[in-house]
Amino acid sequence: MGMEALNFQVQVREARSRERTGDIQFAYYGRNVAGADGFVENAFDWYSVSAFRYLQLIGLLADRFQGSKQVTKVKRYVTKVCGPVEMHRHKCGARINAAEPEKAGRHKDSSADLLMSSMPPITLTSDGYMANVWTVTKGRDTSKNLTPWSSTQFHENEVVRRLPLELLVAVKTVAG
Repeated sequence: MGMEALNFQVQVREARSRERTGDIQFAYYGRNVAGADGFVENAFDWYSVSAFRYLQLIGLLADRFQGSKQVTKVKRYVTKVCGPVEMHRHKCGARINAAEPEKAGRHKDSSADLLMSSMPPITLTSDGYMANVWTVTKGRDTSKNLTPWSSTQFHENEVVRRLPLELLVAVKTVAG
């Protein structure tokens, strides 16, 4: 299922949830809560993996069209554009982080981060479904590596509006 189809399905469920809940500000997501079904949780995971791959492809094509072959530039591009979606993909969407924790570096995992990666971190807010809105505390540790994001907002702001334009700019640069 492509990003467009996933985005559409989440939009349908967001609209259904808004009809059932009215003007809510915040509600925990769970199966059959506010019109949601198990699909939304999986849609965020699938979307994060697909968006990450798509951004890698766009970054790689732009890099190649500009005559460069620097993989580090592509990684920086993906991190800059993808941000919270990339982190969700790494920590929750593509795998359960607790199975392969990051033990060093900027995104070193605490015990709370590892616990968070195995939970469905989807919340219904007044803006629609969001991933990673809440945090987990375990002992003295608090989850900190995940930033809130909305698949429908990300799709509109980054995938639909921004990326095709960047690809066209890259092609024009090469074509002269």
